[in-house]
Amino acid sequence: MSARGAQDVKTDLWFTSRYDLLLATETMVVVTTGNSVYTLPAEFDHEYSLRVYYGDVRGRAQSGTGQQITLASADTSADDAYIGWYAFTLAGTGSGQWNQIADFTGDTDIASLTAVWTTPDSTTDYLIGSLWHGLIRDDRPFVSYARWGSPQRYRITGNSLTVWPPPDKVYPIVMAWGPNLTRLDDTSTIFLKWLRERRSLFVQGIKVKTMALFDDDRYERELNIYERMKMQYAATNSVLDQTDGSR
Repeated sequence: MSARGAQDVKTDLWFTSRYDLLLATETMVVVTTGNSVYTLPAEFDHEYSLRVYYGDVRGRAQSGTGQQITLASADTSADDAYIGWYAFTLAGTGSGQWNQIADFTGDTDIASLTAVWTTPDSTTDYLIGSLWHGLIRDDRPFVSYARWGSPQRYRITGNSLTVWPPPDKVYPIVMAWGPNLTRLDDTSTIFLKWLRERRSLFVQGIKVKTMALFDDDRYERELNIYERMKMQYAATNSVLDQTDGSR
């Protein structure tokens, strides 16, 4: 495949539709006090949404397991107080993770989680995110905001994310985004999952690229099939962009 136009096929399909939801993923960006600019993943192409989580429950963990975190001993919340909320690790061991809380025992300060994560320990700072709001994209010059607080707006320039106002403390931002298909490693989990679902389309593209290379008489017929498949792919994965503006 690599020798017969695989990269060209990836470029064709990315150009046909950038918004294939099979490629969508989530990343947690930890924004820190007074810092507005952050680097996006190397494969980043476009965002779907950004949510900043916040709340009054912050602290340093006592310990943890693969599916639990023991909150600070100063926590006095009752049983089940945090069920359904999210635990975010902001610094220390296991930083940059989030997990939903399935159960909480007040006597032991243990929050049980819905999924496995890297085990936190006594160096791990956490936030229990009880509230969130979506960030608004703003590609125009920033308007005036209060100097401090949680981020309200964002701008993407190249491979950089800028948030405004600068955070007054550490916050987790969960970003749903789509990668650029041309930049994905052929052995990555995201690409292999996509390839299993889009196999017939990709195989047809490889066939056409190979026929063009060897001047095969069947090229025109197979190219027409490929073009119709791409049109169907584009129609299936069409997304309308939303922008702020005035008239």
